[in-house]
Amino acid sequence: MQVEQERKAVAKQLLTPQAYERLMNVRVANYTLYTQLIELLIAMTRNKKVYGKMTEEQLKDLLEKLTFKPRTDIVYKHK
Repeated sequence: MQVEQERKAVAKQLLTPQAYERLMNVRVANYTLYTQLIELLIAMTRNKKVYGKMTEEQLKDLLEKLTFKPRTDIVYKHK
């Protein structure tokens, strides 16, 4: 419980209000994705990859990178 409160506090510091709201929506929909995203944000902050507050668009880009799965098409060739 304390860890969750610390994560929320860090998220509020790093994100704009709109981005924070989106992050909380992700938390409700997919908790494992939320934890991956929060850990990535903390790591980026430690490595000085984030300057200032992250916008909702930047958060969307991170979400897209985390959830990207290449599309695999199965093609049947008839002889």
